[in-house]
Amino acid sequence: MNNTFLKYFTLITIITFNINCSNQKDKETEQFLIRGNLAMSKFEYDKAMHFYNEAIEKTKDYAPAYNNRGLLKVQIGDLDGAITDFEKAISLEPDFKEAIYNLGNYLGEKGEYDKGLNYLKQVENTYKDSSFYHTSLGFIHTNQNNFSQAYADFQKAIMLNPKNDKAYSNLGFVQIQEKKYTDAKINFEKALQQNPKQDMALNNLSFIYSRDENYAKALELINKALEQKPVDPLYQNNKGYILLMQNELEEGKKLIENSINQSKNKNPWAYRNLGIYYLKINNLKQSLDNLQLAESLDPSVELIYYYLGLAQKANKNPKKACEYWQKGSKLKDSKSTQMLSECSKM
Repeated sequence: MNNTFLKYFTLITIITFNINCSNQKDKETEQFLIRGNLAMSKFEYDKAMHFYNEAIEKTKDYAPAYNNRGLLKVQIGDLDGAITDFEKAISLEPDFKEAIYNLGNYLGEKGEYDKGLNYLKQVENTYKDSSFYHTSLGFIHTNQNNFSQAYADFQKAIMLNPKNDKAYSNLGFVQIQEKKYTDAKINFEKALQQNPKQDMALNNLSFIYSRDENYAKALELINKALEQKPVDPLYQNNKGYILLMQNELEEGKKLIENSINQSKNKNPWAYRNLGIYYLKINNLKQSLDNLQLAESLDPSVELIYYYLGLAQKANKNPKKACEYWQKGSKLKDSKSTQMLSECSKM
């Protein structure tokens, strides 16, 4: 799945602090773990790291310290280090359910979906009544393009916890993949009722309003998402597109280029948007170069064939324009279909 106009899922972080395991541990070690947990709860990550390291130094086979340090590493952006710690915790206690769940969860975030799903399935009986567990399953199933199973996962998550904002937001994401925009909008709004600062829901709801050409509302929502994550490249790109649609071309271009420069992987939506910018200023070569790059990266990018057709029409190549609109029409792009009806007049 390569839909990078929308925001990918945010996995749930369940910080479960396991202190009492089967073996009685040195009391000092346990105190280091407790102090680390307290520091984590206060977002004092340096202190928490110090205390977890002290616990491990004191008792090198203390699995809970590795598990909790792994969760801390997730928070500071060290996903590989977190996975290593979860693996270490499991090597010390093979039946450590929390560490198995965390390993499966974050392998999924890393993109190792099959491996992550395998670990999650190992703790299914333990977490079958956990809303967060089913949200994690849904994340992986979505990224495997198993939308029907993901839909069921998120529905289960919501049934178990009607206040799970991420489950609503992720369900809306799946519905966008299935082009059920009205249903998706309802679920993004439910997510925001539970958490008004849920940036993924704000971004994706902005996308829906943008599709409906309600750019004022779309801009309001994407600005709120950017308040939570000001340098998020996807959010910057999405705002850039909205600004292009409002003819604030240079400001829009700046955000789109920032997004391209920040993105680890090429974002076809950003190249599409840059192609739109150049089309609007009548630089047809640059427009076609960027639009064709977007198409090569992901031909399912919304409206890509509509804009390629417009660029070819402006380039005085009506035959090629109609070919693009034909492709867009087959993808149920209403704008391409509308332009295709004019081909007989061109």
